[in-house]
Amino acid sequence: MHKGKDMLKEKLKNEILIFDGAMGTLLLNKPEIKGIKAEILNQSHPDLIIDIHKQYLLAGADIITTNTFGANPKKFTDPDSSIEVLIPLAIKNAREAIKQADKEAYVALDIGPLGEFLQPAGTLSFEEAYDLFKAQILAGKDEADLILIETITDLYEAKAAILAAKENSELPIIAMMTFNANGRSLTGCTPQTFALLAQAMGVSALGINCSLGPDLLAPMVDELLANTQVPIILEPNAGLPVVKDGKTTYPLQAEEFATIMEKYVNQGVNIIGSCCGSSPDFTKKLAQLKNHPLIKKQGFIPPEDISSPTDTLILADSGVLVVSIVNGSNYQRMAEALKNRDFGFVQDEAMELVDDNTQALHIDLRMMESDQLELLPQAVKALQEVVKLPMILESDDPVALDAACRIYNGKPLIVLTSENGASPKVILSIAKKYGATFFL
Repeated sequence: MHKGKDMLKEKLKNEILIFDGAMGTLLLNKPEIKGIKAEILNQSHPDLIIDIHKQYLLAGADIITTNTFGANPKKFTDPDSSIEVLIPLAIKNAREAIKQADKEAYVALDIGPLGEFLQPAGTLSFEEAYDLFKAQILAGKDEADLILIETITDLYEAKAAILAAKENSELPIIAMMTFNANGRSLTGCTPQTFALLAQAMGVSALGINCSLGPDLLAPMVDELLANTQVPIILEPNAGLPVVKDGKTTYPLQAEEFATIMEKYVNQGVNIIGSCCGSSPDFTKKLAQLKNHPLIKKQGFIPPEDISSPTDTLILADSGVLVVSIVNGSNYQRMAEALKNRDFGFVQDEAMELVDDNTQALHIDLRMMESDQLELLPQAVKALQEVVKLPMILESDDPVALDAACRIYNGKPLIVLTSENGASPKVILSIAKKYGATFFL
């Protein structure tokens, strides 16, 4: 049974906590399991998984991560080794390791990326992604202490995972994305955009893992610290991987890794661990920072912002230029296109309206003689395929506005209007669920 979630949330805010390190790196050194999926080992070789968890615990880990990185229903279709079987076994193995190590520790249900792109870059819809994450959450929520969403490269996928965790459990959520040396994820998301959305959606901590070594993360850590009020977690690789004689190695040793990580702790990062190329030796060195003075932000207030997957717009900045998708000059043509569900025309019109100076796109379909509940989310989905700007979503139908926010890839500004005045409680509920910005 998982420990008190409120107590853990306080620990995440008020202590320096040590996560474990790589699982796959250690498994690669075991020839007897070659060809077996890592997650299957929870079932076929539980003692091996327990031993690795135990090594990290004895090295000083406060939180260990279940061996479930790739455990989603699309990858495990055999009923005898389904995620409903493997995820509880993985948590059981982690619990057994804690028992054998005889120490206080927490179990994080590890949820990695789905392994395919969401629409429009791929074929996976947002709701399909949500359902895959939901299945993982439901399989582990009753026995894990927290949910760890990690190694995500797509803001849309991060949103689906966080939403699935929020709506199907009450556990603390930690979300991490992975970024390239240019400061963006594979799909173009920045640490600022990720941080502002994730904290608005209510995660207990957020940060960066995998991809780079700690030596290359400084600009990204600065960006996170400048845009967050929630705890920051870092789990970098042991440097950039090097392939030599067909073998992948990592250049950083444990002591050098921990020395670099201490600099981030001095800046205010308070949850630290390691990723690919690491070992319990890394955890042992990091654990020496447990008694480091905790650096806390005082009075930090996140800015009012909106974002697309690639761009964040701070609304306090002057001169924000907004273009409305429906206006006086195109009203009749747009009404006909929407009536016929001709979203190709809608996309073309948006690309014509938007220029290099435009900073946001306004979508308001109230005057269209169509069902907003059906039309608004469809329009949002179509428009975000071709327009990379943050969006303002306006409606007098709260259900339609909720549906549009759900499908939106980013952090919109939402406007709920009605003749009698919009209920603050309704718009606050929508904004809180999806991390949207709103004005009353």
